[in-house]
Amino acid sequence: MSNMNLVKRACAELKISTGGKNRAIRTDLETVKTLINRISQIIANDKTTQIRDTIFTPRQPPRENFTLVFVNNKIDFMRTEEVLERMINKAWDNNELKMDTQYALNKINAKEDIDIVLYRGEGRDCEIKKIVELKYGSNTPFLAIVELIKNFLILKKAGLVEMIDELIILAPEFFYDGCTKEYMDSLDDIFGLIKEADQSIPTISIKSIDLTDEKIKQIILNISGDANTRSAPKGKKPGYREIESFGRGPITPISMQLNRWQDYKV
Repeated sequence: MSNMNLVKRACAELKISTGGKNRAIRTDLETVKTLINRISQIIANDKTTQIRDTIFTPRQPPRENFTLVFVNNKIDFMRTEEVLERMINKAWDNNELKMDTQYALNKINAKEDIDIVLYRGEGRDCEIKKIVELKYGSNTPFLAIVELIKNFLILKKAGLVEMIDELIILAPEFFYDGCTKEYMDSLDDIFGLIKEADQSIPTISIKSIDLTDEKIKQIILNISGDANTRSAPKGKKPGYREIESFGRGPITPISMQLNRWQDYKV
C-alpha cells in the first residue's frame, strides 16, 4: 500500500469508505480522531512524505503549462481537471489574495501537492490564507475533505498554517450531481466532528463554479488552437502535447464564472 495516495491509504487501513454521494456518511468522533491521527502518523513516518520547505515561496511566474492527450487527432479529455486549474489561475482577479497552483508540499511524491493556494504578501514574506482541493469528474466531496485535512497537516508539520483560515472544496456544479441532501447534511456533521477532534483545523467550505462540462471542454478546444505548444516530454506516449502557455483570450467568456466561487447548496 506504500504507493497509494496518502489519503486513500489511511482510509483503506481504517476501512472508511470514500465512495458514493447518495447516502449519509455515518461516523463518530472517535473514528474522525483516529483518521486524523493516522494521517499524521503517515506524514511523520513515511519516507515519501518529506516536507519540501518550511517557508512558503509561491511560484513566479504562475504555472501555465499542462499536457493534452490526443487520440486519433482528437483531444482525450482525461486531463481536464489539470487544465481547469490552469484556467482558474489565469483568470484569477482578486486584489486581496494571490494564487499559486500545484504547490509542491513534498520532495518525493508530487501526488501530494496542493491544487490551489491563496496567499498574501510578497517573496519570502508570503502567508498562506486558504488551501483549495479542486475536483472535476472523479471522487467525492468526502474524499476531498480528507485530502484537505492531509494537506493542512503536512503544512502544519512545516509550520505554515498560522494564518490559514479556510479549507475549500471547489468543483464545477456538475461534480455535485447525485449528492443528496442527506449526504450533504452528513458532511456538515463531519465538519463539526473534525473541529472537535482537532481545533487547529480551520473551517471547511464547499464551493462550486457555474460551468458545464461541455462549456469547459469547448474552452479547452479553444486553448489548444491558440496556445504555444511543443512536442510531448521525453518518455510520453505518442499523442501527448505539452501546452507551454496560453493567452487570456480563450478564457475571457468564462472568466467571471472562474472567479465567482459560490457556496454549494443541494
